Amino acid sequence: MPTWIFISSSYSTHTVINQYMFTNPVLYRFFIRSLSNNISSTRTLLTDHNSSLEEALTLLEKSTELGPIETLIPIIERCRSTRNRGFSCRLYAYICKINVETYLSLSNHLIPMLVDCGNLAEARNVFDNLLRHDKLSGCDKVSRSENMSECENVLGYHKISKLDNVIKCNKLSICLAERVWTSLIQGYVDSAQYECAFVVFHTMQSNAVHPSIFTLQSLLKACARTKCCIYGLQLHLEVIYMENETNIYVAITLIDMYAKCGMLSEAKDVFDEMHVRNVVSWNALLSGYVTHGLFQEALECYNKIKLEAVVPDTCTFLCFLKACCQYGDIVKSREMHTSIIKGGLDGELYLASAMVDSYAKCHSLEEARDVFERSKERDVVLWNTMIVGYAELGFNEDVLQCVEKMERESISRSSITYVAALRACGSLRSIIFGRKLHSAVVKQGFWGDSHVGTALITMYAKCGLLVEAQRVFEGLNKVDIVAWTTLIASYVDHGYDEQALTHFASMEKSVGVDPDAVAYYYCLKACGNMGFIQKAQNIHTIVVKDGIDGDPLVSCTLVDMYAKCGFLHEASDVFGESEVQDDLVPWNSLIAGYALRGESNRVFGLLKTMCDKDIAPDEVTFLNVLSACTHGGLIDEGLQLIVLMTEKYGIIRTIEHYVTMLDLFGRAGRLDGVVGLLEIMQSQPNIATWTAVLGACRNLAFAELLARKAFECAIDVDDTQSGLFLLMLNANANEHIIE
Repeated sequence: MPTWIFISSSYSTHTVINQYMFTNPVLYRFFIRSLSNNISSTRTLLTDHNSSLEEALTLLEKSTELGPIETLIPIIERCRSTRNRGFSCRLYAYICKINVETYLSLSNHLIPMLVDCGNLAEARNVFDNLLRHDKLSGCDKVSRSENMSECENVLGYHKISKLDNVIKCNKLSICLAERVWTSLIQGYVDSAQYECAFVVFHTMQSNAVHPSIFTLQSLLKACARTKCCIYGLQLHLEVIYMENETNIYVAITLIDMYAKCGMLSEAKDVFDEMHVRNVVSWNALLSGYVTHGLFQEALECYNKIKLEAVVPDTCTFLCFLKACCQYGDIVKSREMHTSIIKGGLDGELYLASAMVDSYAKCHSLEEARDVFERSKERDVVLWNTMIVGYAELGFNEDVLQCVEKMERESISRSSITYVAALRACGSLRSIIFGRKLHSAVVKQGFWGDSHVGTALITMYAKCGLLVEAQRVFEGLNKVDIVAWTTLIASYVDHGYDEQALTHFASMEKSVGVDPDAVAYYYCLKACGNMGFIQKAQNIHTIVVKDGIDGDPLVSCTLVDMYAKCGFLHEASDVFGESEVQDDLVPWNSLIAGYALRGESNRVFGLLKTMCDKDIAPDEVTFLNVLSACTHGGLIDEGLQLIVLMTEKYGIIRTIEHYVTMLDLFGRAGRLDGVVGLLEIMQSQPNIATWTAVLGACRNLAFAELLARKAFECAIDVDDTQSGLFLLMLNANANEHIIE
């Protein structure tokens, strides 16, 4: 029978639709196109959930009449369930077209739909239009009756909460369902528009709309992410008033909020008051401990979790492993590893990376490598974790081997990979591999990454190629303070102090780049090396003006710079006014300065003060004090220092210490002391040792044989030192030993 017979027959349209809805889709779509002006049929098609949303929206857009606006509510809810932004935009456009978006009964569904579909701007537009109305429009008698009842509830809440706003029973905002307010707040929180969420909640309070527990949960999440603890405390009081503090989901949200705000004591209180604790609540507390560096407290939770028979998940173990690696607890790391295997979670990539990191931080590279090799799947994160582990422990060759394996296995390298590899190349002085990495960086588009660019500058500088380091610097898309400081540091470390100061001056003129403490450190260091006291004093004035003089690095450098330039009074003043008295570096700088001027009394006074303050001297300290003994001819004091250094402080004597003592004995004319030191030396004598012996022989009687022996040994070590012949001549000028 032809299709048109059904249309013209006495059968009702509804019967036809119901009969052929599933058996004949083509016929069904025909009815959609042909019956668009039939209100009853339109309603049937719109409300039927078996029809496609696309077809329903198409029909809706073509309809000339719709009837009551309640007909739109089912399709709004269907659109909301799909979370399809395109559908929501089409439906919203239609609703605006027929000018019913401000109808209250419709808006209570329309706003949540727009929010859930990601149309926050449109949702807020509808919301604001509703609030601008002073009278209820579009509400039937039932709605008005319900509004009056709701007003009574709101007024009761108003009285309890002591809100200052006057509630009008005819205010449109009161008719807005609480879920509409909550939906809009949740939408803002989920899209990280936290300020907007707080504004909506404030408006909600102003209109005396009672928030639900879901409203407060969303706002607590916003407080956690913005670390707004004061507002979070107010919301906690609201939760207590609503008697929902025992709700497990609310409690977890509160713990997370307090933990992220650093209020771990409050987080622990909420946690302890929970009647039932699941793994999520434990994770919230553990994450707070780990984030704020309370690693021991985090590890103590492990046994408690086992006592409560809570099964740890991936997040739990991640927190524990991070605590293990930061605390350096290898025993706990192994225990966690065993638990992960027993729990069947050893296949998790995140946990594998965490295990590798934990073992590497605990200096157990063999176990880290074992976890890495056993992993069935290895992504770039796991590779990077292994590479960084090698790099931090100084296994630079292994770093480069891993990078080559990544290339063979077609694993895409990240900026972390290149930074670690370039640093390894710099440490190994492997310029060939470094140039290869440089080409890969350019090819794969990492040239614009500031961290990679800085690593390239460092690599070339460590390889002694300052010209290429300069070229990399000049080719960077964006030059930040780190890149500037790296370049300046490269010149200072290689003794090009003047060039370093020139670049520092250029950096000061750069727009948007302000020198930091590290930049001032290298600049002052360069001034100290060159004796540019005027330039250094100008910089000192600047750092005081900028408030950077209190930085420990800058303070130590100022002391060292003034000491090197011979301005010991200024060095002492900076040292006394700073907060670095517990730092060994400025003490060594002062001792070195006074030792250079031969003020042995001041040197020994500083050493005694250090010991009184329980600041343990190091090998540099003793070297400077021995130097003071040399200038003052204090043999007995020097011998006491040598004994004190080894027996009390356990410091191993270096070549520098022996050379200084040889110089001391030589100046005092003590041949027995020189010979005795050569016999007890624990280190292999080098060119500096034999040079010191030759220098000492100038002041020693009957030292011809010793001078000849020292000269021969020195020539065997390095025959390019022309100064050795001069020392030999000076040591034996009267005996004419050289034939």
